[in-house]
Amino acid sequence: MMNAFKLRDKTPAAPDRTEPREELKNADTVEGNVLFEALVCEFHWTALQIGGVTCIVNAAQQKDRAWILRSCQNLIPAEAALVGVALKLWSDLSIPPALARFLSRVYVDLADAKRLTAPIIEASGSFDGAKITPARLQQLEEVWRQLTKDCLEAVHDLEPHTRWRLTGHYSENAMVLAKFLKDVISNKNTLVDHFGNVSLPALPQRRREPRYALLQPCMVYARNNAYPGFARDVSQNGLGISCKGELRLRENVTVELRGGRRLRGRIVWNKNGQQGLQFETPLDYGDPLISLG
Repeated sequence: MMNAFKLRDKTPAAPDRTEPREELKNADTVEGNVLFEALVCEFHWTALQIGGVTCIVNAAQQKDRAWILRSCQNLIPAEAALVGVALKLWSDLSIPPALARFLSRVYVDLADAKRLTAPIIEASGSFDGAKITPARLQQLEEVWRQLTKDCLEAVHDLEPHTRWRLTGHYSENAMVLAKFLKDVISNKNTLVDHFGNVSLPALPQRRREPRYALLQPCMVYARNNAYPGFARDVSQNGLGISCKGELRLRENVTVELRGGRRLRGRIVWNKNGQQGLQFETPLDYGDPLISLG
């Protein structure tokens, strides 16, 4: 069956090479490697989220439960400005032009997929999902499955370049991601439960500090008000959340996780309904939230 929604066929040319700052002319400079690490970190995180969305779309189609597509809204990757900056400096960061083009294409196709997906997620608000036809679900599945395949290929292509420039944790990331993305492509139903919650693997990345996926609903308490939110990820020093409540920069809030645990901290950034929380007291190294053991 022909896919009514076709991702852009044209492969982008390698991003325009802007005139590099003096300190980025050598990819071995500290700043150059920091920017390269940021690109790898963000792409791995994006690939993980794309795999998660694909899992849910697969389950919605196979289990005939269109309403679980609502779970996708907290997994749709947000646009990261630093990715665009890094890809414009592909030559200065010693990224091969073919790889830079491929990564750029993934983000172009992701933007197209997000535009297609937004109204379908909105239509899945009712439990019967009556507005979502089987053909539309199949269309959605094909788009995200292709994105997942592209992410798997990009993870493989990027790994040799991270192996000699960054810590071994990024090679571990690539192994974990590759296994997960292969499972997603093979339609493993065990990754999504009855309610549409997807089990994502923890990435052992070490950019500044490890960050672990939480991906669970939460409550945010601020100024005697309670707001529903979503806990995206956690590190030893903070929490990434999404909350539409009136949260102010630098104010103290309490976040209650699904299991009832409460974490206190201060809002250190707030943009487009997403917030960063800095803990009052860093988590212990052995804390279950950040321990891989």
